[in-house]
Amino acid sequence: MKKLTKAALTRLTKKALNDDADAQFVLANVYRYQAADGVC
Repeated sequence: MKKLTKAALTRLTKKALNDDADAQFVLANVYRYQAADGVC
């Protein structure tokens, strides 16, 4: 999985908070797989 920029992560989070199921799924995977790389 590619690393996200801070701006991309912000946009993804906003979409996820607005009940976008696809964004929620992607965001969950970002945190699952990239948490050790400093995303969170």
